[in-house]
Amino acid sequence: MKKAYLTIIWSITIVCIVAGTLYHVGNFASGFSFMGHGPFARVANSGNNTVVSDAMELDILSREAALEIDGDLMDFTIQKGDSWNVEYECTEYLEPEIKVDEKANGKTQITITQPNASKYSGNNFNNVNCKLTLTMPADASISDCNVYLDLGDMDIYGVTADAVDVQMDLGDMDIDNCDFNKLTIVSDLGDVTIQNSKIDSGDIEADLGNTDVLNCDFKDMKVVADLGDVDIESKSNLDEYTIDAEVDMGELKINNSKYGEEYHQNGKAGTLIIDASMGDAVITW
Repeated sequence: MKKAYLTIIWSITIVCIVAGTLYHVGNFASGFSFMGHGPFARVANSGNNTVVSDAMELDILSREAALEIDGDLMDFTIQKGDSWNVEYECTEYLEPEIKVDEKANGKTQITITQPNASKYSGNNFNNVNCKLTLTMPADASISDCNVYLDLGDMDIYGVTADAVDVQMDLGDMDIDNCDFNKLTIVSDLGDVTIQNSKIDSGDIEADLGNTDVLNCDFKDMKVVADLGDVDIESKSNLDEYTIDAEVDMGELKINNSKYGEEYHQNGKAGTLIIDASMGDAVITW
């Protein structure tokens, strides 16, 4: 009876999430002409939508920077390389604005934005896209990274950061070979994958999509999944961790052993909390 009731509730929830997302996306896109193109800027015409691209070095002397991203429609990547630089290719009215501010306290702030896109809702959205890659020096780090994406995927590769906070309406999140003191992810619709990384404190909320934390070290990790599977593969031994795992509708496995709807153990080395409403939860170490 409980599972039948939950099925009805979650079916209604899924319809509401998808309908809301499609309504939101239907009013999308954004446009902004970058203030001063770099030396490699070029413009091309693709059907009814002009495509622009640019590659530029960022004038940053410090080895640490804070990052703010606000995108309406953007696939965004952060990766390691030789220097601070940005490269993008996008439909003209989705062109981002990139700002670098050197604060009085000596800290560097990088801000990448796409303004409100509602005024472009009548445009032809065939072949609309925006792909942006931020590259940072191999020995550099990010102090604070705050990202809000309405529509698009986000990838972070090989990055060290103090605090990363990501909110995504529709898109997949992929983190690989990273080291974060604190990670917060709120994903409305899309998969979240974290692998080969060290996360001191992680908090993940996934409304609709799978959450995979694979071959990772963590001290404190919390995953709340409304609809989707949760797979936790710890690189470290969790015998001395406090674990609270609950599954409303789905299968719960701990080290290949099946449990009912709940699993609990006490420990002082760290914490792992899993709350899966509709989907399987698997924990291995």
